[in-house]
Parts: sequence; C-alpha cells; structure tokens
Amino acid sequence: MATRRSKRGVGENEFQVDSILARRVLRDGRVEYLLKWKGCSDSENSWEPEQNLNCADLMAKFNTQNQKGEPMDVESAPSQDEVEEILGAARMNSEIFYLVKLKGDSLPQFFSSRIASEKFPKLVIDFYEQRVDMQ
Repeated sequence: MATRRSKRGVGENEFQVDSILARRVLRDGRVEYLLKWKGCSDSENSWEPEQNLNCADLMAKFNTQNQKGEPMDVESAPSQDEVEEILGAARMNSEIFYLVKLKGDSLPQFFSSRIASEKFPKLVIDFYEQRVDMQ
C-alpha cells in the first residue's frame, strides 16, 4: 500500500497515495514528490519529502517514465554516448534501478537494470568495478 506517514498530531496517521504527479530536487539535494491523495480533491495535492513516503513501487514507476508519461522502453532509453555517469544504485521492490546523469541534463533519472544493462552495459560494469575492493 502506498502511504505517507504524517508528522501532524499525536498519533501516527497514514494517508494513502493515489498517484505521483511530479518530482523535484531542491537546492540542497532533497527530493520531493507532488502527490495526489486517495479520496482527496486536487486542491489537497501536496509536495512531500521522499523520506516521508512509503510507496517505493509508485516512485519507481514514476521515475522510469519518460517526459511524455509513457513507460520507458529500451528503444527510447539513452545510448551509452548520451550518459555522463551512473551516480548510484538502489533496490526498489525486487528490481535494481540506477540513478543516471545524462549529458546536458541537470537532473539525474532512474533507469531499471534491464534498460541500463542493455543500453549502457559498459557503464554498469564500470560502476561496480569502481566499488569492488579486490584486496
């Protein structure tokens, strides 16, 4: 269930997320999502910090969509020449996603391991080689 823990009130209230409408990165690097709440009007949509959310499945789905709102497929994913670097990796549900910085783009994007391994495999290998300690 996609929920948010509220810091309001004495009890620990949880609200159910209907959908994610937008994502933004603040100047200090914190990530916030614009949420549509289940059972609430659009006037109650709100920006919420990533760490307050309990909806990894919705965030992963949102982050793997291209700007047109269509699911990112292998054909529309960037080629290795368009990728500047892989900044990090995270497991969301049972899948690994890579945080990727594209050349000429100020905001990094998430790509599934399936897309990354097919479109820019050398960068995926380089990412892990830089983090392996072979002592």
